[in-house]
Amino acid sequence: MDLGLPDGDGISVIRTLHRVAPQAKALVISVFADEWRVLNALAAGAQGYLLKDATDDELTQAILEVARGEAPLSPAVARYLLRMFDTRDAAPKRRPSDEQLTLRETQVLTLVSQGQSGPEVATHLRLSLHTVNTHLRNCHSKLAVKNRVQAVNRARDSGQIG
Repeated sequence: MDLGLPDGDGISVIRTLHRVAPQAKALVISVFADEWRVLNALAAGAQGYLLKDATDDELTQAILEVARGEAPLSPAVARYLLRMFDTRDAAPKRRPSDEQLTLRETQVLTLVSQGQSGPEVATHLRLSLHTVNTHLRNCHSKLAVKNRVQAVNRARDSGQIG
């Protein structure tokens, strides 16, 4: 699946495919390696993520790996994901705040958990992108996390979103 489709969003296609045919497998092959696309494609149900600079042999191997239930990742994507969880040089762990998310923060984070981008959330809730990003930063602070995926997971674990 390419994420940059001329007539739609590949992540939405993966999400729909995963919902309609859960046995189907999706492998992303994209030029995009940014945080939002990688994390949302994997959260939507992609089993692997390759960059378009992969060789024909690497692509063939990845398809076989997905068929076997493995999760192939381009080295650059794997390094990015590992850096997300690298705590060696991180500041001391913050504890989540006892402060609950506001209704609007919960709405924003719920839409993010469904794979919507910042601009999509802004349009859906009729907010500016700046306001959406402010709500997300507040969620990160209250939940003591570094990124959207961690925020969604922590909020789900604590029962603050479904």
